[in-house]
Amino acid sequence: TNLSQEGAQSLADKARILQQTYGNSDTKIKRMALVGCDTDGVDQSLTRNFAHAVYNDTPALKQTEITGRTGQVQVNTDGTKTMTTDGAKTIYSWDNDKGGIARKIETVKRYSDILENPLNDLNDQIKEIEKLLKSEQIQSSEQSKHRNILVSTLNVLYEAQKNGLEASFDKLKQAKENFYAHLKENPSTRLKKIYSPLESLTLKVKNQILERTDRESHALALSLQRQNQDAQTLEVGQKIEKLKDVYNQFVELSKNNPEMRQWAEENRLNIGKQIQLAQEFQAKITKMGAPKVAQGGTDVLVKYKHQVIVSTDPMLSDELLLAGKYPDNTTIIATDIQGNYKVIYGPKLDQIPKGELKVVVTGHGSLRGIRGRSVGIVAQHVATVSQAIHRDSSIAKVSLVACNLGGEYAKNLLLNLQKKGIVTAAISVRLGNVSVFHDGRKIMANPESHDYTKYRSNTLKETYALNKQGEIIFVDSYLDEHYDVILSVDEDGTPKIENIYGNKAIHELQGKLKIRVKAGSFDATKSALQQFENKLPSGVSMAQINIKIEKDNNWFTQHDVWKQGENLDTLNKDFGANIMAYFNPEDGQPIRVIRNNGIDTSVTMLQGISRFIRRPNIEENRIRLTEYNSIPVQRILEYSANAFDDSFVLQIEHTPRGGVPTIKQTLDSISLASEVAQKHAIAYILISVPESVDINHYKTLVDTLSETYKVEVDVWVDLKDGTYKEWLSKNPEDSEVKVEHLAKTTPHQNTPLHNWTNLSQEQINKLALESQKTKPSLANHDHQVLIQTEADDNVKDNTLRLASKHPTQTTIVQMQKDGTYKVVYGAKLENITGRVKMVAVGYGREKNGVQTLGGRNESELSDNILTLKRDLNPTNTTIGRTSLVACNLESNNLTDNPDSQYGKQVIQRLHQGGINGDLSVRSSYVGIQPDGTKVTSNTGVDNWKHKDSEAKTVYSYDKNGKVESKVYDGNGVLVKYNGQHLDGTRYKSNVIVQNSDNATVAEAANALFNKHPNTSVIVKFDQNGNLVTLKGEAYTPTGDIRVNFVDHGVNLTQEGAQSLADKARILQQTYGNSNTKIKRMALVGC
Repeated sequence: TNLSQEGAQSLADKARILQQTYGNSDTKIKRMALVGCDTDGVDQSLTRNFAHAVYNDTPALKQTEITGRTGQVQVNTDGTKTMTTDGAKTIYSWDNDKGGIARKIETVKRYSDILENPLNDLNDQIKEIEKLLKSEQIQSSEQSKHRNILVSTLNVLYEAQKNGLEASFDKLKQAKENFYAHLKENPSTRLKKIYSPLESLTLKVKNQILERTDRESHALALSLQRQNQDAQTLEVGQKIEKLKDVYNQFVELSKNNPEMRQWAEENRLNIGKQIQLAQEFQAKITKMGAPKVAQGGTDVLVKYKHQVIVSTDPMLSDELLLAGKYPDNTTIIATDIQGNYKVIYGPKLDQIPKGELKVVVTGHGSLRGIRGRSVGIVAQHVATVSQAIHRDSSIAKVSLVACNLGGEYAKNLLLNLQKKGIVTAAISVRLGNVSVFHDGRKIMANPESHDYTKYRSNTLKETYALNKQGEIIFVDSYLDEHYDVILSVDEDGTPKIENIYGNKAIHELQGKLKIRVKAGSFDATKSALQQFENKLPSGVSMAQINIKIEKDNNWFTQHDVWKQGENLDTLNKDFGANIMAYFNPEDGQPIRVIRNNGIDTSVTMLQGISRFIRRPNIEENRIRLTEYNSIPVQRILEYSANAFDDSFVLQIEHTPRGGVPTIKQTLDSISLASEVAQKHAIAYILISVPESVDINHYKTLVDTLSETYKVEVDVWVDLKDGTYKEWLSKNPEDSEVKVEHLAKTTPHQNTPLHNWTNLSQEQINKLALESQKTKPSLANHDHQVLIQTEADDNVKDNTLRLASKHPTQTTIVQMQKDGTYKVVYGAKLENITGRVKMVAVGYGREKNGVQTLGGRNESELSDNILTLKRDLNPTNTTIGRTSLVACNLESNNLTDNPDSQYGKQVIQRLHQGGINGDLSVRSSYVGIQPDGTKVTSNTGVDNWKHKDSEAKTVYSYDKNGKVESKVYDGNGVLVKYNGQHLDGTRYKSNVIVQNSDNATVAEAANALFNKHPNTSVIVKFDQNGNLVTLKGEAYTPTGDIRVNFVDHGVNLTQEGAQSLADKARILQQTYGNSNTKIKRMALVGC
């Protein structure tokens, strides 16, 4: 017990002094033994803790074995040791291979059931009682009254000696209390001498138990914290299981240890939250499915054994491209901000081959970090990888593939990694915008330009490392050590070996090599490579040849991209290697030209915003041009490997996510296509576009291209069901662009009424069933007459849908063009009473600038409605609104008749015939849903909206007897009157956020302010995120507010959605109340 009370650390300090005193080159302490009872065992960790402290504090003693005893032990007179038969000896030693403490049990040489002089506090006590029991005093009848208490106490001490003091504490405590009660009734000086040590022993054991419990609680707390820390390095599935185990331990600790209950509860809640977040992350990653990394990549990864891509972006676009460069040497882990991770591609972290590794961290970057993750969080991601990989591996490089981080970010990350024990890794960082291309290579642009023309640019990439003194130093970002061999080329084509990685001789090279060539002319470089190949040992080949071309040795004639592709194709076939030629990024030459082996044998050249791809599987004399009016603006031109020998077809593609290029951008792209085709003429232009694009833009584009190149130009729409539909076309001889409506109707058939189909029994039953349901009443009318104007089944079905909304207040009339009609559902016309709504249903068509509804012009439709009016009972009915349910009849419609006056002319003719109600007409495509509600669309195939008021024009007569037209927004606010937009009526106040101090931005903000100077304010957010008013301080925004964030589009994009949303929240907190609402927010930027 004395050894235990002194503690492991104090004993370890003594051990250190002994080593300092006696240890030298000739003298070594080989074993240290704690010779005492119960210095080791299940409930006693003294020896184990002693060993840990010794090995930790005094490394020289790692050669020393340390022993302890479980059970009772005595030292005999001859110096030998004897233990009780249940005793054991434990030996601890340092395992250099595993880097930790090893433990084994050694056989005890001498055993005995009873020890005469065990090394514990009981021995002297027992001997004293035994001596007293044998004394004459106790033997006499007068003292015999003390015998029983002495014998019972002695038996308890015997048991304690056998079972251990702590195990026998309750019996010792009871024996002490019994002894005290006996003394109180039978005072005895001799027995008092027995009681005092017994009392001290009991107190000592009690304190020992308390100390041990405290130590165990502390050790348990440390253990749980260590288990929690260890769980953080595990992949999410294993992490969850480990955290659940830790959680359950905290639950038990909270139940069983009142003193630690509050601490345990706090930690239990924390672990529970970690488990919840980890499970949410796991579910999210599981939904993503397995990523598809392109296989067959033949690039050679030099220096590093493997790369680990740490993804912060759930989209995984860049990550898949980076992995495709080295598909057999890559692991991708998806991460979240809490540090949860999962391997989603490649070997698990602990199964990665041993060696130097490269860690690539990807995500949207800004000066604030990577996807909102601080330097500390990114450092923890890297540290997690470091802890999970094999102990013989190390992280040699951390590459931050994110835009605009800046050098300070890399330096701070270095210092954070240093604190986590990662000191050998260099960190590279991009200073501008970065884009990962399809081959996994990275192209950069200056932050303000988005012009991706920089490949291997030292001006836009910096790399930092720690020297031996732990100081941050700048290192070259493009070291030769990333290549097996560096060659230069003399003018005569002789190769010169400048460096071989690892300072090897050429005969020591093995396997597939990655070569860097400082090029001469094309012929000289080709000759040098052939000579070098001839010198390689058997079985060694060039797998990747990267050729840096200086401006003075430019192989490629400007814009002769077909010839450029042929040159690289030649090198690829001659050497069987991937070929990449690249230029100094400051020379204004093509960024790089690539010809790979494998599945994709195309040749790709990047130059500015243009990508030229020479593909063997493209039809001859055809160029595919894909344009992106995005950030950055890009164009891709694909063409055959065979030379152009005739006029060519130009196939242009605009994608949903790529934006719509300007007409100038398209003309510039076509000019490049003509150069690719070696000046051959264009034979035909076919353009494919997504749904919902601006028809007026493409009509202008078609007209321009047809006039410029004197060829037929067609535009087809890529529909969501995967099919294409012809939309626009023009031949050079056409006077105008032809339009094929996307929601194309069948030509009008003037079918005689007797050939029209009546309602089927099923349709009649359906209307009868709908009549039994509670339906909303017609608004402002008592009855409606639905006029089916065509025999077409689609027109009939839509008329029935309208009837199903108000079946008890509806009459359906089928009417042919000459006015002949029949009632097929509902009350006869003469039986209708009250205010009546007339609804004409049919296809809206346009031909030669003339609009029709159901094949009827304005005059014909008006006459049909007036025919029905005459058959109504004039004394019991009044016609209210007339509704024309057909597509694109109104001005500014989505077809090619923007000046339609159809609605105005119909109401004028109806007015002349005695109908004085208003008239509604649609300027978009119209559809009827199964429940009878009307929806409108700007394409006729998607984007259907219910109650889109701005797609409906209402005509009426004003008090002066003149026709007026009105268009309302969804809130009932008048936004257009007599064809003119009423700007400013929708919003009472305007808040203009000047999002940067750029002069152009400030000018734009002021222009918006000057549009409504009395109801506008200009504000900005300062560096601390506070809202500052720049202009209009005297005005307090009220009512419905419109907010404009004004900035360059690139700045808004770099700032990111979350930061802008945070600003929006502050604006709402500042201006929003019960009387003031922000109704619209606009990002005003390109």
